[in-house]
Amino acid sequence: GQDFFCGLTFPVGKESCSLIVGGWGGQVVGLSNVDGAAADENQTTVHKVFEENRWYRIRLKVSPAAIVVSIDGEELINLPRGEHQFSIWPQQEPMRQLGIATWYTGAALKDIELRSASN
Repeated sequence: GQDFFCGLTFPVGKESCSLIVGGWGGQVVGLSNVDGAAADENQTTVHKVFEENRWYRIRLKVSPAAIVVSIDGEELINLPRGEHQFSIWPQQEPMRQLGIATWYTGAALKDIELRSASN
């Protein structure tokens, strides 16, 4: 496809945020939105080349201290929550509180695990 294959919307306290993987033409990883800025224009922006027809292990951890994202065991984002404000685009509203979407591409899901904060 031509855009994100993982738009994982998740709660951050009383707010929501989305992890975008493969956005903006296929190579952007980041959180949308942090302090009103999209995944391609905030401090979480990372560029990573992705291969088509390949599984990726995506891990998202939200704790009171930080949001941490790793792909295939490589930590790409470690954002202290601090005073940041989190929000989502209107298109992601149907995914609230926890949901996964794609944009201009397709994806498959397997082995989804949810763990409580105590794990």
